[in-house]
Amino acid sequence: MSTKKKMGTVVIASALLLSTLSPVAAQNVKASDLEDTFVTEDGQVGTEIHYEDAIDGEEVFEESKPLLRYVAYDETVYMPSTKSAGTKISYTAEVTNNSSTADKVSRSVTREKFVKAGVSTSAEFGILTAKVGVKAEGSFGKTSKVTVTYAWSIPAKTKTTIKYGSKTYATTGYMARYSRGNLTSKTYVSSSYSTAEYSNKTSKGL
Repeated sequence: MSTKKKMGTVVIASALLLSTLSPVAAQNVKASDLEDTFVTEDGQVGTEIHYEDAIDGEEVFEESKPLLRYVAYDETVYMPSTKSAGTKISYTAEVTNNSSTADKVSRSVTREKFVKAGVSTSAEFGILTAKVGVKAEGSFGKTSKVTVTYAWSIPAKTKTTIKYGSKTYATTGYMARYSRGNLTSKTYVSSSYSTAEYSNKTSKGL
């Protein structure tokens, strides 16, 4: 046999005691403010909220409590102040070609791959490089030397300056750490690192 579901009532009682209302305050209460309110047995002002799925005929009295909320944001972010690309030259020389045809010179040259991260962990260095959009060619906190044989073409009747080294990138800023949306620490960062091999030549006529 089916039964017809009745609408129950859940009552949330506020912490405001009716007795605390002064005559003047009571006069300022609008009729619309009292549409869904009533006075409980212990003198509190209650508000009715109707739920279709409530238990038949049941009335529940509860104290209203503030909801504790926080921003679900736990992150470490890099905030750059300065950014600059450059070069670190490890070899330079001048080559003169007096002939009427181009010439080629080769040199054994050495450069550095380096990462002076300026942060405490490789994870934070990854955050930094992702923010500035420039990757390091080497490993976190490591410096190594690379030796290669490099060739330059020297135009005829010129004096040519040849250079070899590393492309570099440098940035300064702050590493900020957030917990539940609140800034918990902010650390100054100065970072520099190599990004790739670099070579160049500049020729002047004789």
